[in-house]
Amino acid sequence: MGIRLENIVFPFTGEAGELKKVVASLASDDRLRYNESESIVVFRQGSLAIVDGLCTNKVFNDPSILEDILKEIDFVPEYLYVLCHFSFCDTFGYALFDKGKSVRSMFQDGWEELEPVYTGLPLDFEKKYLEAPYHYVDLNEEGGEKFAELTIIVDPSNPDAYYEKVYTVNDEEIRASFIGESMLHEFSEKFLGFNISLDGFDTSNPIIIQSKKKLENSDNFAKQKQSNKLFSYIKSLFKKQ
Repeated sequence: MGIRLENIVFPFTGEAGELKKVVASLASDDRLRYNESESIVVFRQGSLAIVDGLCTNKVFNDPSILEDILKEIDFVPEYLYVLCHFSFCDTFGYALFDKGKSVRSMFQDGWEELEPVYTGLPLDFEKKYLEAPYHYVDLNEEGGEKFAELTIIVDPSNPDAYYEKVYTVNDEEIRASFIGESMLHEFSEKFLGFNISLDGFDTSNPIIIQSKKKLENSDNFAKQKQSNKLFSYIKSLFKKQ
């Protein structure tokens, strides 16, 4: 099945009810929702709250969106992290917010871009990736498939020759299409204290925030059930006569 991860993480030591209100406020903004039919799930990992089910794509494209949302709901955690990892399309990203302000983001869209796109100033651990030497590998010579959208043509005289950039980071070769994955792993380990993609997190005792549509459906179902009970009761009275 691979990895499908899309989380907003922040430190939170308050009660579950208080946390639920904060996340409900985040989820009420359409810019962070896929649709109204999906519920949001919150997990606790030590002092961290891990929110699952919100849309992060817009945040990577424009971090100011989340800055505005945090300001509007009057929630400014000391730190906030946005992370995504979709192995089926080789898409990786992370964003760091300090007291509600965007500090740094990295996003590598496996559908569109070969190289990661950054905002903000580089983080210390990123230096070895950003300054890493690289060379090109001919995918055809390796017997691999031709992925024009994930490669760079470096030989204009041979348009059918596709090459991919390969970085050398700490003596390890990393294809350009996966450099974002390595950076995401290291970001998670340094800032969260664990690798959210590989190590996972405690999923026991989740806090579930039902979507508006599900709440409406549940309310309608409850009303219909109550109506059916009333109808059955009235019908039973006529049977007794």
